[in-house]
Amino acid sequence: MRVLDAEETRWWWEARPGLGREGDLGVRARVDANFESRQMMILGFASTLAYWLGGQGKVVVSVFECGIWMENWELFNAWRKAHGEMRSLEEAPGHEFTAEEIEPCTSMLQLGLSFGWGLSCGCEESGRAFHVNHDGHGLVVGPDAGDIGPIVETLVR
Repeated sequence: MRVLDAEETRWWWEARPGLGREGDLGVRARVDANFESRQMMILGFASTLAYWLGGQGKVVVSVFECGIWMENWELFNAWRKAHGEMRSLEEAPGHEFTAEEIEPCTSMLQLGLSFGWGLSCGCEESGRAFHVNHDGHGLVVGPDAGDIGPIVETLVR
C-alpha cells in the first residue's frame, strides 16, 4: 500500500474525471447505503467492493469527510502505522492498493464505512468507482449497467 498526500489524492481524481463524483462518463447509479443502521453488512460489502474495484488494477481509496460520526482513531492510526504511515489522515487522505492488496484494501474500506467517513474509491483500469458520503448516500460508477448491477443490488437489499 502506498499512501497519497492531499495533493496527490486531488490530482489522482482530477486526472480521471470519468470516475469522479461529478463525472459524466460511464453508467452511474445513486444508492442509499445507510451503513449506520447496517453495521453487520459492512465487512461483506467492503470485501465485495474491494474485489469489484480492484480485480484489474490499482485502487485508490481517499477520505473526503471524517470527524462527523464516532471514530476509533487509535484503531485507524495503528492500522496505518502497521503499513508504515505516520502522517495524519488530513495530510495524506489517499490510499493506493495494487491488485494483489485486496485484503488491506478491504480493511481500509471496512474502517471508513464503519466510521461513517466520506470515501471515494476508484480503479482506472476497470473504469469502476464508488463514492459514499458520511450519511451513506452513495454513487456507483462503472462502464455499463451490467457491470454495476451486482454492487447496486448488494446495497439495496
